[in-house]
Amino acid sequence: MIERIREATYTKEFDEYYQNLPLKVREKYDYVFEIMFTKYVVSTKFVKRLEKTEFYEMRVSLGNNQYRTVLFAIDADSFIECKRMVILNSFMEKSSNQFRAEIKKAEKLLKEWEDSL
Repeated sequence: MIERIREATYTKEFDEYYQNLPLKVREKYDYVFEIMFTKYVVSTKFVKRLEKTEFYEMRVSLGNNQYRTVLFAIDADSFIECKRMVILNSFMEKSSNQFRAEIKKAEKLLKEWEDSL
């Protein structure tokens, strides 16, 4: 078994989204999660900082569909240095304007998560 270097907490919103994805898409998500959990350096193909925010996006591509998941590194300023993260929300990318709304949603979910601690 491969040792995990990162752990994740998932919001209820992400869990519901993930459970409703088609099996092939969930398998691709699982593949990207495995990379995130077991590799110190992760390609920007899979994880990229969202400019002018404190968030990162997990990137999943399947066919022509682009899925994005907003996450937050809990214990470090950068994803590469973090050992813990919270997976906030996910969506199928349709336009660049969509990111603003999804970042607002992620901010709300992060606040709710922090308040629940």
